[in-house]
Amino acid sequence: MNKFPGSALIMITVFCSAAALCPAAAPEQKGREYKPPSSCEPYIRVAVLRNVDSIGLKVNGEFHIYDAATGRRLLQEKNARWTVTSGQKGISAGGHLFSAGGIIIRSRDRNEIYLNGRRFRGEMRLIGKNGSLLAVNYVGLEDYIKGIFIRESSHYWPPEVLKAEAIVFRSFALYRAAENSSRDYDVTCDVYSQVYGGMTAERYRTNKMVKDTEGMVLVYDGRIFPAYYHSACGGRTEDAAKLWNINLPPLKGVACGYCGESPHSRWSRTLSNKEVSSKLHAESSVGVPQITVITPGSRDASGRMEELTFSFEDGGTRTISAKEFRQLLGPDVIKSTDFEARLSGAGIIFEGAGWGHGVGLCQWGAYFMAKQGASYAQILSHYYPGTQIAELGSFKSGDSKAAGGRR
Repeated sequence: MNKFPGSALIMITVFCSAAALCPAAAPEQKGREYKPPSSCEPYIRVAVLRNVDSIGLKVNGEFHIYDAATGRRLLQEKNARWTVTSGQKGISAGGHLFSAGGIIIRSRDRNEIYLNGRRFRGEMRLIGKNGSLLAVNYVGLEDYIKGIFIRESSHYWPPEVLKAEAIVFRSFALYRAAENSSRDYDVTCDVYSQVYGGMTAERYRTNKMVKDTEGMVLVYDGRIFPAYYHSACGGRTEDAAKLWNINLPPLKGVACGYCGESPHSRWSRTLSNKEVSSKLHAESSVGVPQITVITPGSRDASGRMEELTFSFEDGGTRTISAKEFRQLLGPDVIKSTDFEARLSGAGIIFEGAGWGHGVGLCQWGAYFMAKQGASYAQILSHYYPGTQIAELGSFKSGDSKAAGGRR
């Protein structure tokens, strides 16, 4: 039965040889050595802790520790509450020293693994590098989506928008997994990938939306699609080519017309002249000159500013792209590049529209579409024109590089 009303059902070629996406495809292990799960369900490698000196590890029940490089089992234990550190001789945990550069922790009965008090499904890989630790949660795709939902949306929103978001979150994750298959992890757990909270972030209602859309992804031209999204576009979504090396018709931007009543439709922020100038002179070892003139540059087809020029009291100037300027001051300070700036006494007033980079799905626009009766398929068709909803067997990765995160 076609589960996708209004969309063509596309079966994508299975690529179970990609070890980063299919646990069954990892090198065969024998005897008492580590064996990945036999399922060919995709999993996501999430960097949940990076560059930390120590980690608090807790596992209830029996668990095994394996050498991440060889798959050889190193230890069998029960009910651990350990502090994990990394040094020149290897990884230390619970009085044990593992000379391997990385270890795998797997609970025998699929009990949760706790890191620094946070609960995670799946298994955990701890990698020691230069005295610091990287913790990567290997978690099934559907469980990963459950763990990001309330950090990326609201479980109180209408079902159709939540279904659309589940498909978007899943597609974005798989695209990043394919792009980062040669790295130690596919995604981070912050706004530059998707905010992931593990089991702590799961809710019944969003878990149900994940189940209702299980295996559904967005594709374009037979390939998994980089389904970018943001909070509110302010009226029109952005062309991805303006921000990253992504030139795809479904990401060229569309008129939204739905997010006008969102809490982020308009925003204003006042910063001191000195604060802004200090950011623009971050590498200067001398005093910071006052900004005397702000000259806006051109705007693109979506109405977003492309660049602006600052003139200073010492006669200097700096022209900077609006994208770089937003990142310089912080994406939660300058909420979008659709803004105006003006001097006001000792301060600078920024007024703008929308929140986020503006590419792809406008979440607040999708919310109001659902409130007006739109289905998840109609929402996705509007924000990603030309894409189709597909059954996940596996997929081909896209030609374009995913970059820049969500904001």
